Amino acid sequence: MNETTKAAPPFTIGETFEKDMIFSKDDTRAFSKFIGDMNPLHLDEDYAKASRFGGLIVAGAHTAGAMAAFTATFTTGRAEKNVGLEITFRFRRAVMAEETLHCVWKPAAIEDKPSLNGHIVTFEGTLTNSKGEVAVTGQTRTLVFYDQSG
Repeated sequence: MNETTKAAPPFTIGETFEKDMIFSKDDTRAFSKFIGDMNPLHLDEDYAKASRFGGLIVAGAHTAGAMAAFTATFTTGRAEKNVGLEITFRFRRAVMAEETLHCVWKPAAIEDKPSLNGHIVTFEGTLTNSKGEVAVTGQTRTLVFYDQSG
């Protein structure tokens, strides 16, 4: 394999990509029903208001899914030929429906992996609430194939 085929993936350690997210009450309810998460904290506004959270909270699968989709879309925009290998999330605070959140991902490591015909790029991410508190952290490992042509 020649060196041009093995060119580094188009990511730089420490660069960031980010966007704001809002999970509406309707989307919160619809997603929870769709995946079968019937926790009333995601579905019943009166119940959720009376809870320690004071309102509807977004399902962890919903926040994780949105964060994962954002990093996948970003990665594919730079390296069309890639596949996710691993993803983990840690839920640190409840995410409130209707709250503006800020999602940031950054490449944290790039490992050459000839046996897989590519590089494994590790991305680290955070979802921060409107108070500046980190609500969710995540890490993904994505295989970016050497050959991006054709």
